[in-house]
Amino acid sequence: LRPLTPNMVEGLAGGGAQIVDGRDRAAFAAGHLPDSICDELDERFASLVGEVVPFGTRLVLVLPEPAEEAAREAAVQLLRIGYDDIAGYLAGGVDAWAAAGRPLRSFRTADAAELAGHLDGRRVLDVRPDRPEGGIPGSLAVPLAELPRRIGELPRDREIWVVCGSGRRAAVAAGLVDRAGIPVTAVISGGAQELLAHP
Repeated sequence: LRPLTPNMVEGLAGGGAQIVDGRDRAAFAAGHLPDSICDELDERFASLVGEVVPFGTRLVLVLPEPAEEAAREAAVQLLRIGYDDIAGYLAGGVDAWAAAGRPLRSFRTADAAELAGHLDGRRVLDVRPDRPEGGIPGSLAVPLAELPRRIGELPRDREIWVVCGSGRRAAVAAGLVDRAGIPVTAVISGGAQELLAHP
């Protein structure tokens, strides 16, 4: 994959490319490119891209260091499931983007213990794919794969706390909610089972 300058990334994003950030969820929450989505580069990377990014979309990657090695891993995974329009990766990552005077976005994170026992008055979005009956009381249930097309259904009057089973999907979903301009906190450590264990 070719390295891209901030100017090139900005142009590609303006032309409809989707920026996928492969850094860890806490780093993404602390500072990421506008309109990017979080998907940690591990063995599940491509499958989660497949849940939220339509096939045929041009991709631009933001990667952990060493970026060249990460780029090879990301490309192999994406090509295996049919994402073959990968424009490249942001050389220098988020630091290069910020150094070029371009804005970063961020959102709050929490762990499940912080939310457990304090559900009253909080708007919780559960993005688990197989939410069992008797889920988190009062929560909104939208599986991650459905969230991009259903984002308009989310209320916008107060902050949304996003949860899943482990924090992985919650981080992806929080990026989508943040992109829609809705205040969000991602529960990136722990998940729904901890909340159900502390009513």
